Amino acid sequence: MEMTRRNFIRVAAGSAVVIAGSLLGYHTISSQNNFEMRVPEEKMYVIQVHDVSVPFFKKGYLHRTVDAIEKADVEKVEYYIIPSHQEDPYIMQHNPNFSDFVKERLLSQKIGQHGLTHWPEYSEYGSLDYQQVSERNKKGIEIMQKELGIRPDRFIFPFYSYNDESERAAIDLFSYLSHDNRVLHLDRGVLKVIDARYLNPTWEPRSSTDKIIRSLDKEMQNENTLMLGVHVQDSRFDQFENILSRAIKLIEENGYKPITSDELFF
Repeated sequence: MEMTRRNFIRVAAGSAVVIAGSLLGYHTISSQNNFEMRVPEEKMYVIQVHDVSVPFFKKGYLHRTVDAIEKADVEKVEYYIIPSHQEDPYIMQHNPNFSDFVKERLLSQKIGQHGLTHWPEYSEYGSLDYQQVSERNKKGIEIMQKELGIRPDRFIFPFYSYNDESERAAIDLFSYLSHDNRVLHLDRGVLKVIDARYLNPTWEPRSSTDKIIRSLDKEMQNENTLMLGVHVQDSRFDQFENILSRAIKLIEENGYKPITSDELFF
């Protein structure tokens, strides 16, 4: 069937519908009525900065991270904020300098939420049910709206720890949900999914920068979509800025275009 600007082949198979064609640069295949896998034709990468928080702001890690990213002349970045703290639920309210920094340096980029407290460190959401997750995330949204004047539209689970109910709750509250191997977007009842290769070269470097970059070069081969994860606390290492700048340079020299999560789907 011919449609304006795009062609689709529709094949009915029982209750499932398969759509194969070109849609805004993607090959689209849907194997379920409400589920759609997408494979981008272009090579793209998303930089996602985790653990943007008051404690790491106070230690100077956030300044160093943002300085390094700006020095690398990156066009598009996503910053994921931890809006609360297990020992001080109103930590952003009590530290207005953090909010001022975010407004001044980060709001020109995309802003997401990264849990509520990121505590317990490895399992904030792993054992919670739908209602508990919704309540935590709504608290985070409320804090960010009050202190920053924004409503985050994207989310990453701390340490990518989640279960089926916590994932469903996050999808219902946020437009975009990133895991360590895919990005999800609920669009008019259809869950759209794009697989992506997660790379984290600045995480606690234990070898030379040259070796880390060589390993990164191997990891990204034959991948169309990359997520470059950067943790604010990584900036405490001397190698951080060099690793980050060389990683970005390598990725872009290999033809990857910097985008944000929402641009993956449009």
